[in-house]
Parts: sequence; structure tokens; C-alpha cells
Amino acid sequence: MTTPPEIQINAVTLIRRGFIALIGLELWMGLMDFTFAYMRLSSQRVVQRLNNLAREDGVGTWFASSQALLVGLVLFGLASLSWRPERREALGWGLLASFFTYVSMDDALSFHERVGGALRRATYADGAEWFPSYSWQLMFGPLFGAMGLFMVWFLARRLAPNLRPWLAIALSCFVLAVGLDFVEGLDEAFASIADVVGVSEYTVSHGSKVTEELLEMAGTTSFLAMFSLQLVASLGGRRIVLAP
Repeated sequence: MTTPPEIQINAVTLIRRGFIALIGLELWMGLMDFTFAYMRLSSQRVVQRLNNLAREDGVGTWFASSQALLVGLVLFGLASLSWRPERREALGWGLLASFFTYVSMDDALSFHERVGGALRRATYADGAEWFPSYSWQLMFGPLFGAMGLFMVWFLARRLAPNLRPWLAIALSCFVLAVGLDFVEGLDEAFASIADVVGVSEYTVSHGSKVTEELLEMAGTTSFLAMFSLQLVASLGGRRIVLAP
């Protein structure tokens, strides 16, 4: 009986090329936003809306949600691999997996924005009267911040030294994105910037929102690459065999 031929795939090279491809796709979506949503070179509203990264019902939202879900699946794989050797470590991976799965759902449903709007209406007052920016940041900001601190603490002892720069890049992207979102919620912030720069308020607001979305996408892509490389390292000498 002849031995079937083996197909070998360099997982590290595949992950690095996947990272480059995803970043390129995100830059392409940014270009499509500029072309169709900002410049409006197409008169079709559906084309403008689908390519508008500042909206929550376009291609960008689908991409971000799908990417976060993929990160969650990779993390569930890490939790499964570490369950028998050390259950406490598996619980940590499982917590991160659950968080990114939630982020995927949040992106798809605009959950935190809707809850923040409900909070503002429930207080019968404008959120700016007691908090300068969006109300959702009061509710979800501490949760996201605590998860970020846990991630740094948990991964500091488990990531290989060559993977730690990925963590710094990913977290930096999200910190910058949250900062832009905070500025976006300030009254007359974009109008003041537009007056100083000498452009329209829409140019500043749209550019800020698109930059925020692209930063979040790039951060999630960095997480995906980092956790995928960690998963490959955790497999060690294990072999994956696809049998008929």
C-alpha cells in the first residue's frame, strides 16, 4: 500500500502573509471609503453606505465583527490545548476568548452604543452635563480597561518574547481608537478643529471616525496574528492529520 503524499504548510509564514493581506484589505477599505463615502464618486446610496466605515451597517462592521470572532476561536483553541496541563491557564484563555466573542457580537449589533443611548435617555438629561463624552464610556470603559489590564498581566508570563511587541501594537491601536472616540463625543470638538484647520466639520468628523475604525481593525489583526502564532507554538510537536 502506497503512502499518501504529505502536504506541509509553514504555519508561521502563512500567518505573517495573512497579517499582511488583512492589513492591505483594511487599507483598501479605507480607500473605498474615501472614494465612495467621502468623495461620493458613485451616486448610488447603497454603494456609499456599504463603503462608509463611519457607519455601523457597512462592510467595515461585518469585517471587524468577523475578525473579532476569529480571534475568539483561536483563543478557544489555546484554552483547549492548555486545559489538561493547567486548568487555571485554560480559564484565562477562555476568559479572553469569551471577551473577543463578545466584541464580535458588540460590533455586529452596536451593543455598547445602544446601551449608552438608553442610559442617557433613562437619566432624562444630556450625558454631557455629567460626563463630557459618550455615556457608554461610563459603563463599558471600566470593563474594557480591566480586560486590557488582565490581558497584559496574563500574557506577560505566557507570550514568547518575540510576540510581546504584537501585544503592545494591538493595545496601542485600541487606546488611540478609544481616545478618538472620546474626542468625538465632546461638544463642538470637531467644529473647533475644523475652524483651526480650515476645512469642513464633516471632513474632520468623518476622517476621525474612519481612522478610529481602521485602528480597531489593525489592533484586532495584530491580536489575531499574535494569538495564532501562540497557538502554533503551543501545538509543539503535535501533528494535525486530516484523514478521509
